This record gives sequence, structure tokens and C-alpha cells, in this order.
Amino acid sequence: NEENYDLHLAIHSNAAPEGLKGDLSGVDIYYSPVSYLGKLFADMLAENYKKIYYDSDKVKVVPTTSLGEIRRTKAPAVLIETTYHDNAEDEAWLKENIDNIAEVLAETVAEFFNLPFVIPVGNDYTIETEFIE
Repeated sequence: NEENYDLHLAIHSNAAPEGLKGDLSGVDIYYSPVSYLGKLFADMLAENYKKIYYDSDKVKVVPTTSLGEIRRTKAPAVLIETTYHDNAEDEAWLKENIDNIAEVLAETVAEFFNLPFVIPVGNDYTIETEFIE
């Protein structure tokens, strides 16, 4: 908050509340309901994440006023809970898809700022103009 940034993206994994450990799965993408740009980015991220997550119906965009990381950040803020790390299927998917997740996050940031999406290949770079599946 000391500087003027255009986006704050927090990347977490989720855990179910006591009594539901291992029973919940899916992806939650939180944003402030008073931030138009936060909602825009959250929606873009959800659409891109649905292309890689094994159950696209469980990728949810969620408005929140209770998470401090969203509420107290000056920049448009989005927090993605990438999966439930206490769910065996989600945990396995997370471990197997770290590179895909990183690519989706980076691609969405580039898309949000209307920048080319660049993938490093060795010492060279490849510019992609469309989502890589």
C-alpha cells in the first residue's frame, strides 16, 4: 500500500473447516465487490482457470468484504485459492499442474494489462497470442 500498484494477486491453497477436512474441493477466486477492476480480473482468471481445472463447475468467483488481504489493499485485489490442499484429489491435481497454474496466472495478468504473453524457452522467448491448452 506504500506505492500505487495496478493489481494485487494473492495465491493460496485452501483448507476445509474442521469437520469437513478432505470433503471439499474446488477453486475460489475472491475480490472486493466495490472494485470493478478486481471483479474484471477475477472473472478473467476464472475463465482461464476453468480450462485447466478438472471440474470447471467448481471454479467460483466470490465477492468478499471479510478478507483483510482484499479489503485493506489499495490496488485492485484478487486472492485465488488454487485448490483444497487437504483433499487428496485436489492435492494430487495441484502437484501435477504447478506449471499449468503458473502459466494461467501469468497469462491472465498479461491479458489483464493487454500485454503479450511470453513463454521462456531456454534462453529465447516465445510470444503466445492465445491461451495455451
